[in-house]
Parts: sequence; C-alpha cells; structure tokens
Amino acid sequence: MLIMNITFLRLLCLNQLFLLVAAISVNGQLRNVTHNSANILHEIHSVMMDSMTSPNSDISAKSTLAADVYKITNENNNFRSIESFEKKMNDLTAHVTMPLATYIHRIAEDAIVDSILKENGRQVSANITPTTTIQICSANETNAINVTNLTSSTFTAAITYDCVSIEPSDLEIHYNTVASCCITKHSESMTLNSTVDVTCQSIENQAGRNFTFVLTQRNRNRNQLIENETFIVTLEPLPLNNSANILIIPDESLSSASITVQNCEKIAELEYLVFECDIVNQLNRFRLENCTQTCDNLQPGSSYEAALIRLPIPVYGTNRTFLEDRITQKYQIDLDKTKNMTFNSTMIENGTGIIHFTPPRGYYEKIHFDCVAKDQNCSESVKNLTASIDNYSNRSFVSMSKVIQGVNYVCHAMTIKHSFNTIKSNDLSFNTTLEPVLYNEVRDFYSSRIMFNFTHRSDYSSILLSCDVVGHRPLYCSTIKHSQTTCSTNLETNGTRGCDYNCSFTTRKMHYSEAISQSINISLHPPIPMIKENRTGSRWMHLNWTIDENSYIKSFNLFKNETSEVYFIRFRYELRVELNANHRTLSEPIIVKTKSAAPKRPTPIDVENKIVPQNDDKASTTNQYVINVDLSLFSDEYGIVEKYLIYVRQDLNNNDSEIFLSGTYVDAWHNASFDYLAVEIPIISLTTLNLPIKPGSSKSWVVVFPLLFLVIIASLAVWKRKQLQGIIDRKTRQSNRHADDERDRSMPLSSVSTIPMKKPKPLFRYVNMTNEDERSIYDEYQELDDSSSQYRQSECDLQYKDYNRYSNISARGPWDSTAVRLRAVGSNPRDHDYINANEIKGLHGEKQYIACQGPLQETCEDFWDMIIQYGVKKIVMLTRIEEQNPHNPAQKLPKCARYFPEKKGDVLRISRISIEVIDIENQPDLEIRHLFIKYDNNDHHVFHYYFAGWPDFSVVDPQELINLIENINKHKSNRPISVEKMKEILLTPIVVHCSAGVGRTGTYIAVDIIMSLIDRQKNELSTMKLDVMGIVYHLRQDRGKMVQTKDQYMLVNNCVEEYLRRTNRLNSVLKSAPKYQTTIHTAELTSTENRTHLTNSNDTAAGPVNEQFYKRT
Repeated sequence: MLIMNITFLRLLCLNQLFLLVAAISVNGQLRNVTHNSANILHEIHSVMMDSMTSPNSDISAKSTLAADVYKITNENNNFRSIESFEKKMNDLTAHVTMPLATYIHRIAEDAIVDSILKENGRQVSANITPTTTIQICSANETNAINVTNLTSSTFTAAITYDCVSIEPSDLEIHYNTVASCCITKHSESMTLNSTVDVTCQSIENQAGRNFTFVLTQRNRNRNQLIENETFIVTLEPLPLNNSANILIIPDESLSSASITVQNCEKIAELEYLVFECDIVNQLNRFRLENCTQTCDNLQPGSSYEAALIRLPIPVYGTNRTFLEDRITQKYQIDLDKTKNMTFNSTMIENGTGIIHFTPPRGYYEKIHFDCVAKDQNCSESVKNLTASIDNYSNRSFVSMSKVIQGVNYVCHAMTIKHSFNTIKSNDLSFNTTLEPVLYNEVRDFYSSRIMFNFTHRSDYSSILLSCDVVGHRPLYCSTIKHSQTTCSTNLETNGTRGCDYNCSFTTRKMHYSEAISQSINISLHPPIPMIKENRTGSRWMHLNWTIDENSYIKSFNLFKNETSEVYFIRFRYELRVELNANHRTLSEPIIVKTKSAAPKRPTPIDVENKIVPQNDDKASTTNQYVINVDLSLFSDEYGIVEKYLIYVRQDLNNNDSEIFLSGTYVDAWHNASFDYLAVEIPIISLTTLNLPIKPGSSKSWVVVFPLLFLVIIASLAVWKRKQLQGIIDRKTRQSNRHADDERDRSMPLSSVSTIPMKKPKPLFRYVNMTNEDERSIYDEYQELDDSSSQYRQSECDLQYKDYNRYSNISARGPWDSTAVRLRAVGSNPRDHDYINANEIKGLHGEKQYIACQGPLQETCEDFWDMIIQYGVKKIVMLTRIEEQNPHNPAQKLPKCARYFPEKKGDVLRISRISIEVIDIENQPDLEIRHLFIKYDNNDHHVFHYYFAGWPDFSVVDPQELINLIENINKHKSNRPISVEKMKEILLTPIVVHCSAGVGRTGTYIAVDIIMSLIDRQKNELSTMKLDVMGIVYHLRQDRGKMVQTKDQYMLVNNCVEEYLRRTNRLNSVLKSAPKYQTTIHTAELTSTENRTHLTNSNDTAAGPVNEQFYKRT
C-alpha cells in the first residue's frame, strides 16, 4: 500500500508533492509518528528533492520555495505549535489549485493514517482509488466550535462540520490529560452541516489553561473523509475566594514573611498569579514560584493587607478574557522586643536610676518597664518600680525613680500597641549597691548608753557599729562592736564614759559588698562627780567624790572659792571637783568649813622684829619686864587670834618645847622648874606688855608658842637676849623644816595639775619588742600628748601670725623662754624679732639645736639672719620643697621656700645677703652643699644637708635615720682640731627643720640625743635606764608638738635597738635581761568602795594623780 501510494504520488506535479509533505507534517502529529512512518516521510522528501533538482522541473527557479521546503522538512519534524505550522502551510498552498490540493491532501493523509493504524493493530481501510469521488468533511471555518457550560473542570463544545452525514460514532476524541470526555449528537442540526457535542468532565489541573483535544475519524468510509481536527478550549480559572488558601508566616527577624499559597497551581498557570505583600504601598509585587515567595522589608508592629491576584487570562481563539480576580488577606508583624537592657549603677539624685536599652524596631505605642524587688528585707518602701515611654520620645534610656539600694531587681520591658500582642523582653537582673548610713546627729553623750538615730540609704540585713578607742587606752576604754538586724533607724549600745571613740557603721547583706560609712568621732563625757565632806581640820579636809557609772578618769582637779566668816572665827570654802578625761566635768559646789588651829610659827626674823624687849623702859624692873609685841606676829590664816598668853620659864636648862601650863606665879615662886603664866593679854589694840619677873632671877629667856583652838601661848623666862635669840633661831629653823616637809606632802587648795610621770626603762626593754610593748609605747605617746603644753593663739601676739607656716604651730606662747629672738645684724635694722624657731637643749648645752619651720618666701632673710646670729655651721633640711598631697596625689603642696641655690656655682641673693654653692656631694636621698654666705662685708661658711627621703607625717626605716644622723655628725669631723675649736663647735647650735619644724625635726633631734646617751662603755649599758618619754617631754618643753605622731614616737623607740645593734652593744644589753620576765605595763585600778578620797592636810601626802579606771560597784 505504501509503495502504491508513493508510486502514485510520483505522477503528480512537484507543487502537489510539497503540499503532501506539508499535510503529513501537520496532521500526522509527528510526536506520535512511529519509526516506519518517519521512513515514509524521509522517502517522500528524497523523491521531492530529486524532482526539484531535475533539469526538466518547472520549479527549479523557485529557490525560495525549495529553501522553505528544505527548512520545514529538516527543522520541523516534531511540531508542537500547530498554529505556527498551519500558517506556513497556508502560505505555501496559496500557489496551487485548492480542489486538487485538497484531494491530494486527503489521499496522502489517508495513506499515513492507515500506516499508523496498521502499526497499532487496527484495520486498514480499503484502498481508495484515484478515480473514486470522496466527500471531505472538515470543521466549519466560521462556526467550528461553540463552547457552553464552561467551568474550570468541565465544558460542552458544539462542533460543526461542513458535512451533513457525520454521526458521533464516526468520530473519536484524543487528549493528553486526565479527563472524562464523550461525543454526542447535537440537538439542533443544520441542513447543510452536522454538529456534534463534545463534553468533557472531571478535567484535572487544567483550570485557567487551554485544554486541547483532537477529533479523528473512527471508521474509514471511501466516500467520506473526515479531517482530523484539533480544538482548544480555555477552561475557567478557579475562583480565588474558594480555592486559594494563603499562609503568611513572619520569620523571627520580624523583617520578612514567608508566603505560601497552597495548591496555587490548580488555580491557573503560575504566570497569571501575582502576589502583593502590601496593597497600600504595592510593596513586593511578584509572581509566585512553586506557590511560595518571601515578603521582605517588613516593619515590626505593622499591619499589612496582602493580595493574591489572578491576572486576566485570554480565552483561546477569541478576543475575550477571564477577568482579573483577587483576594486580600490581612496580617501583622509582631512587635519587636526591647533589647540590651542594662542598669546604670550610678544613682542620680533622689534615688533615681537609669536603664539603658535598645528600643524595639518598627512601630509601637509605648514601652512599659516593670522592676520587682526580689530580696528586700525592709518592707516600708515600695517594692515595684514602673516607668513608661512612648514611641515619640526617641529615647534609649528610662529613669526609674525610688530605686532602693542594696536590692536585687528583676526587670522586663513590655512593648505595647493597640490590637497587637504585648511583647515581653528578656529579664534584666541587677543588684543595686549597698549604701552607707548617714549620721549627722548628736556626737556628745552624757551617759554610758549611746543611742544613734541614723538614716539608712539602702536595704540591709544588718548594721554593724564599730567604735575604736581614740587615744590608745584599750585597757581603760573598750572597743564597741554592736550588730543590729532589725529594720530600724535607731541603734543603742553601751560605752565607757570618759572615752572618745571613732565610729563607723557597716551596712551588710548577704551576696552584697559591705558599705562603710564615714567615720565619726563621739565623746562619752565623764559623769558629774558627787562630793561630800567627810572630815575637816584647820588646814586640811577629807572629801569623798563618787560617780554612778563606769568611767575612765585620767585625773581630777579640786577648785576652791575661799570666803571667811569672822564671827564664827573659821574659814569657809566653796569646793568643786573637776574630772579630766576626754572632756572636763565639774561637780556641783559643796560648802566646807575648816576648823581653827594653831597659827603658823613665825620666822626668826619676825620673832626678832616683832618681839622687842624694852630694856630702857622705866617699867622694866627686877620684878617685871616690858616687851613690845607686834600683833601681826601670828596671822589669822589658821584662825582668829583672840589673845596672847605670856609664860615665863625659870629653868634655862629645860629645852623642852612643851610648856607647863598649870603653873602660877605663886607655884613658880616656890619651884624654879615651873613655867608660869605671866600675863594674859586680849588682842585689843595692844602695843606694850608689862611682864612680871621673879625677883633675884639671874637668867631668863622667852619662847612664844601658839595655842591650839584659837589660843596663843607665849612664855617668858629670865631675860637674856643672846641666849634667847639663839634658842629661838634654832627652834624656828627646826620648825620651818618640819613645816616645809608637811607642806610638801600636802595638797594646796587650788587647781591640781597633773605632771606626766617619766618612764625610764632598762635598755633590754627596747629590744625585741612585742605587740604588747608597742601598744604600751602608743599609750605613752597618748599620755605625753595629753599632758604637753598646747598652743593657744590668744597667748601669742597676732602680729606674728603671718610669719608662721601653719596656724597651729608657733614659737612663742608656752615656749616663749626658748624662742629665738632675732637681733639686728650689721647695718640691717629690724622691725620685729620673731622667727618660728626655738632653742633646744641637748647633752652638750642649752642651745645645742635650733628647731625651726621651713622658711616662707617672706621669711628667707630672717632665716639667714638667724644662721649668721648664731654662727650656725650645719643646717639639716628634712623636707622637700614640694610634696605630694596624700589626699590628692595629683596635687603638689608647698613645704618650704627655696632659700638656697640648687647647682654648683649658683648664687642666690636675698636682700643684702648672697648665698653661693661652693661644692655639692650627692648621696642617695641626700645632697650636701657647701654654702658661702656674704653679708655686710662679712662672710660665713655653712654646710647644708638636704634629705629628700622622708615624707611629711611619715616615718623612715630606723637604719636609714641612724645612717643620716651619723653621716651628718661625722661629716668634715675627721680633721684634727684644737680643744678651743671643739668647744666652739659644741656650743654652736645645729639648725634642723622640716616643713613645720616639729614632726620630723623632733624625731631627728630625739634620736640624736639617744645615740649620744647610749654612747658609753658596754659595762655601763647593763644597768643603764633610758627614758624616751622623758626625752620627748623635755623637747616639747622647748618647742611644741616635737615628735608629732605616734608612728614617729614609735620610730624613736625602734632606733634604740637599731643603734645598739649597729654599735655591737646589743649582747651587752641582753645579758642584763632576766631569763624569765613578766611585764605588766598598766594596771587597772578599781575603787571597791565606789569613791576616791581627796586629802589636803599638813600630815597627809598627796602624790601625782595617775590615770585610773573607776568602776561603779
């Protein structure tokens, strides 16, 4: 059959062969053509090309047509676009006669179809002879298909053919998708055409797409040929409201969202589906890919309305479209969190703290902060802290008021916006620091019960009160430690009266760093003593004073206000007791009346001058003798003298001071051993006395005795002036010595001052000192400090205050006797004699040292005048020109003016005085300058020792200080000098100064004196006692505040051991130490009777008043 067709076709003209190839290419559906069918086309192609290239061919000149055929057959052997090939075919068929072309087209198609069907096992139709008349049926060109009942998965299409005899059974439908299609007879048929209905249902996944199907002839009929027709129907897309399920999921970053349209491919072709993330701003409009997409650049806290848009879909073969469809969906991007919250621990005023944070991104209405106190103990304050800020504040911090210190807070921030879920931040946990309490209340207490009303500035679990004793009296005043765990602003405890304390409050809480308040000094004043009279005499009284609380008493004073009562003939005293400790307290006065007593013995001179025998008086006879008596012979100090009794002693061998008071003149007349009362004289303007004398007496002498209890006794024996005067002188001297001893042991009724006891100690006590030894030394210093003379500005001339570097350190006042007084030097007149300097006694003279302050700029000339006036050879400078401020290390404080040149060859001129540096020796921390002084045509040489290694108020190592002193003392001393020169050197003072001239200066001088004292034979050291306290005390008698601090005083003591070690004397000292030694430095004295006796009499001694601790029984 195939060969016949091919042979038959060769008889046709070449133009018709081309159409045959074209028809096979179109209707043969080459994608379904089998291998054999492809061979047929290939053979047709070869024959056609041979005919076209034949010389007899009438289309050989049609090169364009040949090229088109070649191109079609070679490039389009598998047409997927029917429309494109049909256009090419129609262009070509325009060159042939349509009836013949059509017929050839049908024959060729029939041959190819038969070949296809045969390959698929179908019956091949009978051969069609070329001479048979065949009716060709094709779809009506003007009304080929009419679609009704169109949905997204069904349609009914009425297809009209231009034949009248086509039945549904003649047709067969082909399609390449899942569907259920059938062909039925159309209800209305035209007379000239045949119409069939093609109904397809349950079409899957073709909504909004072109559904293609092919109608072919089922049974071959040689009289009728139904052309294979391809039809395309555009199905309706699915409505978005019912079919689109949009899922919008914002991501964690809150800046984008993932979009998913579930089963979007069932709606329509994806190229027609568009998604808008925000229809307001048409933000992120894009086509869907695989039904997913991402919306970017979103803002937290924003509401969006998204839209899924199905674009208009053209209906195939028409000018109509399925209109655009869209659905919208609202969605929100959650609010952002507040991040990076931190608490600024630095508190602002009124307890306001700052929380810094990173604000939320996007949009919100406000941020609300809430902080809860988790561990607050004291609940009187508000526990929760709240604050809010709005979105328009543009702030990254918030102020939290009423923040409690010492509390753990847990805070969070809530991002808030209407119609949005509130978003909570991560928790911020922080601890506020403990703050020390404030105390600005009473600092003087008049009871042992101490009550503090303080203000606490933070939460706490306990408040610890720590009070250290001021003044190094641990044995008398006990340290106070008291802890309070209640939430109270009151703290009560007990202390010892008479003590000063330095107190601080420590705020405590577990897991928090302690906060210590500023220290405060408080004083517990001594109690007011209660005194009462116990016993009295004429010149003494015994008093009791008591206190009602435990108290430290350093000393006491007794004050009197003396009055006399003539009528009662005795003395009346108003007495007060003053207790001295940290403060002075004065008792209420008590009135004490003393008894009368014998008056004080008159002196020999008074006896000679006030008892005058009248030898030449006419009344002086053998029976009587006249003497003149001055009534002031006996004073009324011990009682009012009422009368004189004149006794006469006959027995000159009787030297007894006692008088036989019972003797009368008659008795004495008969017995010469009797003393007799010669006369009794009342004291009433008496000037002359007549004394009867026994006749015949050859010897006589007179003695005047005071009578106790207001009676004055005088005795007169036979008068012999020289013998009488000798006896009176001898007995008066004996009586005076006895009276002086009594007075020395008695306490005068005036202010009782306390002189500190010196404390000489064996040298071994200064070696290997223990902590207890050091505490004892600190106590010594405190005792020394309390008893030393104090400077009062009122005692000094205010005109000199500008010459003092420090207002509390002067050279005059209590130390006026040792003050350096400047004289005019040469032709230089002076307007004052003041300089802040004092002469200091040493082992070699009253003026071995001069201690002075570092010169001020305006006193440099006075300083050099002093050097010239005293002929000073050595100046020791123990301070720098400037020193670092211990309270502010960045600040330099002036300590001394530069009164000397710095470099060799430099000259400094101060008024009429010039100072030149001749030479400089440099040693570690020590610069030695040889200075040449010129003044008023005179000159002077002096060595200046500048030691820069000793800060103010501080100490140096004992070894370093001794090195310095030895270096200065031995400097230039190795040259031989005469005895006169050595004496001159010893009498010339050495000037020592620091800044104030008392602390470092006093320490230097004290150690220099101690080194000189220890410089003796080794065998003497074992018995030597050294009194460091006494040395410093006497230095302070010459200049105030010498050895200014307790640490400097300790340095002086430590230098004793260091110097003994340096001079190889240590073993000699230690040999004298007992093998076993128990040292008690201070004893605590307790008044078991709860009282202390004050005694002032002729026969009772009152020693120095020592520091004692009196306890209430």
